[in-house]
Amino acid sequence: MLVVGVGNDLRGDDGIGPAVVRRVSEARAEVRVAVLLGDAADLVELMRGEAHVVIVDAVACAGEVGRIHRVDASRSWEGPRQPEGSTHALGVAEAIELARALHCLPPRVTVFGIEGTRFGIGEEPSPEVRATEDLVVAAVLGEMERAEVDVA
Repeated sequence: MLVVGVGNDLRGDDGIGPAVVRRVSEARAEVRVAVLLGDAADLVELMRGEAHVVIVDAVACAGEVGRIHRVDASRSWEGPRQPEGSTHALGVAEAIELARALHCLPPRVTVFGIEGTRFGIGEEPSPEVRATEDLVVAAVLGEMERAEVDVA
């Protein structure tokens, strides 16, 4: 399994993906992790050849700040999409659909999108997004445990 945090620590709520990945790595040193700071198009290559990828990213959907979306993107994308002005040139949803079109999407792709509101350079993360960190770390670790049971 590969766990990917998409985002930038210097852009407020956008840092939730990298923060969660760091915590997952501390909890389970054997897990492969990656942080994508820029364009999520790099995600296509990163996912190539993987069996299960878990992605954590902040989303700006004009919904409730701190809401956590869990999306099973293995079959189709039914989660939030980044609006105009996203911090990523190509959003996670678009990268997943591109990987699907190129026939390199892993069999299992799980995305945790956390709704944020503060994405400006130098902004602090919102309290609502910061409060989700423990929950998302636990959810990602839960995905790992379920995957281990499925393999056994």
